[in-house]
Amino acid sequence: TSITILSLNERQAQFYSRAFATVPSEILDAQSLDVDTVSGATFSSVGIINAVNNALEKALISGTLPADLSLPANRRH
Repeated sequence: TSITILSLNERQAQFYSRAFATVPSEILDAQSLDVDTVSGATFSSVGIINAVNNALEKALISGTLPADLSLPANRRH
C-alpha cells in the first residue's frame, strides 16, 4: 500500500529524486516489480526496485518473488 525509503546511499541526489518520483508509484500502481526504470537514473531505479523486493521477501508467507534485478554488463561502470 505504500513504499517508504528509510535510507539511501546516493551521491547524486538528482538521480535518486528522479527515480523516487516515479518508481515507487509505478510499483504500487502495477502491484508488481516489473516496472520501467527511469532513463538517466537507472542505477537508482534498480536500487529502489531491489529494495522493495528485499522488503517483500521478508514479509512473504508463501510463494516466491523474482530475483533481484541486475544491470547489463555494458551498463556497469
